[in-house]
Amino acid sequence: MGREEKIVLFAAFCLAVASIVMIALFFAEQRPEIGYSQIYLQEGGYSAAIDNGAIVFSFKIENHEETDMNYDVEYLLGDLGIASEKILVEKGKAAVLDKRLAVPFKGIILPAKFTIEATNNYRKTYSVWFWLREIGNR
Repeated sequence: MGREEKIVLFAAFCLAVASIVMIALFFAEQRPEIGYSQIYLQEGGYSAAIDNGAIVFSFKIENHEETDMNYDVEYLLGDLGIASEKILVEKGKAAVLDKRLAVPFKGIILPAKFTIEATNNYRKTYSVWFWLREIGNR
């Protein structure tokens, strides 16, 4: 390969790299910082056992998004949804929910996973879960 061919090849390489960088800069958009939400169980706010046919728990949703958020909250026992609701949490605020959900069927096999899922306006889903067990197994 001659000297002129090397120069042409190097120039083509530099042009390709510069083109990729310019295209990347063109398509890169400056997005504002996106907020987040948090969901967690309240300390001491749940029993890991079914109490007289009900699951008793307390949880908190914090909205750190840039706007008020509606959350579609679903309560799951294993893979089965047993209840759902909509909750509005204002920007920068939190909602504490104390719940007592009746188990809608008999013969549940323990231990069983109980999950709280909250999906916000942006379709981001946050979840928290705990295991239910028989009362004598602490």
